[in-house]
Amino acid sequence: MSPYLFLLCMDVLARRLYDQSLDPKSGLGIKLAPTAPRIPCLFFADDSLIICKTSVQACRQLKSLLDVFCAQSGQSINFNKSSLIFSKNACASAKQTVAGIFNIPHSAAIGKYLGCSIFMGRPNADHFRPLVAKALAQLDN
Repeated sequence: MSPYLFLLCMDVLARRLYDQSLDPKSGLGIKLAPTAPRIPCLFFADDSLIICKTSVQACRQLKSLLDVFCAQSGQSINFNKSSLIFSKNACASAKQTVAGIFNIPHSAAIGKYLGCSIFMGRPNADHFRPLVAKALAQLDN
């Protein structure tokens, strides 16, 4: 029953984030096209990616939403496994301010997920070489 309760809780969080992202001034979410809806978050299993502008108002509003969600659901954020990733346009002072609001360190890159590098920007063949080498090694065995 526990995994189903977790899914229900995360669905509530996703709906709250989406509802808040409907206000373009909220700073929450990203649009992939001018007529597309905002995407405030992506969830996979127990991993979450929440997209927000690097403004103090947007980050405080998001922090408040997360605090209320945690209090109501009994879920908590694992700060040891959390990190903030910023666009290349974010200035150093904004990064410091946002890191202070969330009390989460920032990182230069997302890292790896399921053994595959998660890249920022347009991928090239070099991004996939380690994955291809690992697959070929498995096929040789």
